[in-house]
This record gives sequence, C-alpha cells and structure tokens, in this order.
Amino acid sequence: MILTKPRGIYIHLPFCKTKCPYCDFASFAKEDDKRQVYIDALVREIDTRMQKWAFEPGTIETIFFGGGTPSVHSKAELAQVLDKIKQHFSLADSVEITLEANPGTIDRSKLEQFLELGVNRISFGAQSFDAALLDKLGRGHSVQDSIDFIEVLTELFPDSLNSWSFDLIYGLPGQSIESWLSTVETALSYKPPHISAYCLSIEKNTPYGKIYKDSSHATLPQEDDLVTMYERANELFAAAGLQRYEISNWSKPGHEAQHNLIYWRAQEYYAFGLSAHGYVDSCRYQNTRDLDEYIAGISETQSSRIPNDEKLEEKIMLQLRLREGLDLDEDIQAYINTVNLEKMKKQGFISGDKTIKLTDKAQMLSNRIIAELCYH
Repeated sequence: MILTKPRGIYIHLPFCKTKCPYCDFASFAKEDDKRQVYIDALVREIDTRMQKWAFEPGTIETIFFGGGTPSVHSKAELAQVLDKIKQHFSLADSVEITLEANPGTIDRSKLEQFLELGVNRISFGAQSFDAALLDKLGRGHSVQDSIDFIEVLTELFPDSLNSWSFDLIYGLPGQSIESWLSTVETALSYKPPHISAYCLSIEKNTPYGKIYKDSSHATLPQEDDLVTMYERANELFAAAGLQRYEISNWSKPGHEAQHNLIYWRAQEYYAFGLSAHGYVDSCRYQNTRDLDEYIAGISETQSSRIPNDEKLEEKIMLQLRLREGLDLDEDIQAYINTVNLEKMKKQGFISGDKTIKLTDKAQMLSNRIIAELCYH
C-alpha cells in the first residue's frame, strides 16, 4: 500500500538533433523515423503499468519531459502522450509541465503550440555563451540560436504566468574562470527566473570519456578553479536575486523546479519511457536502454524493493543537497554517523541542530561529507 502517492511523472523522449560527446543518457541522433513508433510504445507502457499497479493514483502536480531533446517532437506527438496521461491520472489545476528544449530545435510557432498543450516551464539547454566552447561541446546550435530563442521565451513566458530556466555547464576543456563568468553574466543579462549550473562530468562510455579519461586531464579545470567558478557564480546569482535552493540550482522565489524537488526530497514518482527510472510503492524500477527492445514492447529490465537503510541513506544524500536541509527525525538520528556529524559541525561544513544544512563552504565537497555521514 502506498502511504504517499506519487505526485510527479517523468517522461523520457530520447531523440536529439545531435548527440553531445559528453552525454551518457539514452539518447539518439538521426533516428527520427522511429519517433512515432516510440510514442506508440510509450503510451502502451503507460497503459500496461497502470493496469499492473492495482491502486487509485493520486493527483499529479508535476510532469517532466526529459531526454534526449523533447523539443524535437511535434505538438501531435506530445499531445498523444499527455492525452494518455490524462486517461489515467487527474492533474492538479496548477500542474507544472516542464519541457527540456535546445536552441535550434524550437521557434516561436513551436513554443506557442507547446503552450497550447499546457507546457508552462521550459528547461533551456544553452550550456555556454562562449562560441568556441559551445563548438567543443558539439551542441549543434550557435550562441545566436540561444539568443534568438531567449527573446521568444521572455516574450511568451512572463514571470507571472510561466517559468523557464537556463542550463549551464562549467569545468569544460580549456575553459578559463573568466570565460565561465562571462557566460554567467550573459545569462543573467536576460533576467532568467531559474538557472541550473552543472560541473562537467566525464562519463566512461562517451567520446569525452575516451578523450579525457577522467577529470584529472590536463586540459580540464582542476579543483581549485572549479571551486572558484562555483563560488563566483553563486555570488553573481545571489546578486541577481536568484537564491540557491539546491547545490546546482538557483531561482527567484516561486520559480523552483517543483518536479526536481520531488527527487531531492526522496519522494516517489512515476517514470515512463526508454531508460526511465521510477519509484513507486517503495520499489525502484528501471527500463531498458535498448531502443529497439523498447519499441518491441520490452520495457522494464529490473525492479527492486528498497530496504529501509537504503531509503534513509538516499534521504540523507538527497535532502542535504537542498538549502532547506535535512530534519533529524528519530529514524535519521538512529542511522546517521553522529560522531562524523559533530566533526563536520566543528569544521564548519554543517550547521543546525534539529534541521541540519550544508554551509556555503561545503557545497563543492558535498559528496565527501555525505559519505562520511552515512559511513558505518
């Protein structure tokens, strides 16, 4: 029995205009001929899962179309998915519907069509405003493409009605602190209500993984510079009225990504599509990454019930990423390493008593700190 019914739905749309060399997600370029059969398989999966789960679903408050590049899809394709969702779920009046979009795959006409479907939040993959670095990233769009779409966004997405976000990446090959801060200042000049800024991760099974091997490669900014990039960006975001509410996310009040907060608060959510990972009824499930298998109707590859200790560890790991912090309830107090907790407080990495939070200087060391708190 589900005590708290999932309030969010993640939908994975794997098709892209180009495949970025650093990307380890299940995504594909030059497979557009499979888009419709994929959508058909996706709605079949929703039907199958909802027949399998013998409970009445709760009201959905967030829907997130991720990828891939969901903005390559047509209005009709997205409508088919949303119609299927509405067959099985009730949507809240204030439901947040987010669509990931990349420059060069969306224009005014397409955005207006998505608005008609109910999309009210755009997660916009600008990544960089440095033309040379953007070319290295293999993004398939130019700085001017980003600027052109921003002008459409700011007109059609006024703060009072909808929301949008820049995705930016730092720690890129050959990137200087000055180049990164120039990208940040350019992004802030457009007064975004939300910014996500992620440090480049070198994933083994990608072209970047073969070129750079790992983050110690000589052409990649090293730890001291990465800390400076993060701290200086955080200062600029704060000065622009964007509050950090999660380690890599900043927003104006009321523009936090409600769907992502479900993840960070270790709450349950539905997930559909290729490689999607869902969390329902204390059970995590994972779909296949093989596109042909998925289209053929083979979706789930593994499923497991989460033991209580693992739930508590995830709760510590995820909620400490949030500015709101982690409540030290009875279960957490019994699980957490209290000796290391007190040590981290004395070192100035953690503050608070009944609710603990990472301090500003702990943000770039969060993984190490959280590992210490979960060490047994």
